[in-house]
Parts: sequence; structure tokens; C-alpha cells
Amino acid sequence: MNSPKKYRLLLSEFIDSLDEQILDSSDNEIMENANESEISKFDEIAKKQIVAYRKNQRQIARREYLSNIQDATTNVLSLPNEMKRKLELLSTFFKNNHNVPTEFTMAFREGKDLSENDIDSLLQDLIELGLLNKKDLGTDK
Repeated sequence: MNSPKKYRLLLSEFIDSLDEQILDSSDNEIMENANESEISKFDEIAKKQIVAYRKNQRQIARREYLSNIQDATTNVLSLPNEMKRKLELLSTFFKNNHNVPTEFTMAFREGKDLSENDIDSLLQDLIELGLLNKKDLGTDK
């Protein structure tokens, strides 16, 4: 009669043998031996995870978009009413930003072809680009 100790030893050897076979098998051999239902379950779980991830990413993007829209509408900067103050803003900007194309600075300095609408448009563009802020406009209190 065999003892429980001998059975445990045989079982341990059998498990070690299976471990070696699995570790020595290629991915293709493992996939061939795998049960089709197990593979389809894995595929189903993976697809659910992908769908959940994409849904989460859309929700994050939507929250960021809504936050950006709210920030843009609550942080609207307005231009000064006086032409003198508008010209001072542009002058200060051009003095402090040396990477501005010379055509802009020359036209500004000579006052050529710059109507009040042109100046307003240029200031609005600088605001939208983030190059002018509340502090520059004197509205940062």
C-alpha cells in the first residue's frame, strides 16, 4: 500500500512536470491547447475594458472642454475705451516683445494704416493668444 507521503511526492513531481511543459511551450502551442470558450471569455473581458476606458476618456475630455468654455466666458477681457490707453498698450507690448515682426512695429510707430478698428483687432488678437492679460489691461484688481 502506498503512503500519503508517496502520493504527495508523486503529485509534486507531476505538477513540476506540467510547469516545465507549460514554460517550454510556445505561445502558439498554448493557444492551440487552450479551450475556445476561455479565449472568447478573455476577448469579451478585454473588449469591455477597452469600451470602459474609451468612455472614461470621453468623460474626462468633456469635463475639460466644459471647464475651458466656462473659463473663457468668465474671463473675458475688455479693451480700454480711450484711444490713448490702447496705443500705450500696444507701445508697451512692442517694447517688451522683441520677436514681433518689424512690419507691425514700424506701422505702429509711424501710425500708418492703423485705424482704431485695426488697433482694436490687434489688441483682441493679442488677448486671445494670451500675450496680453488682466495685468496688462489694468483690470487685475
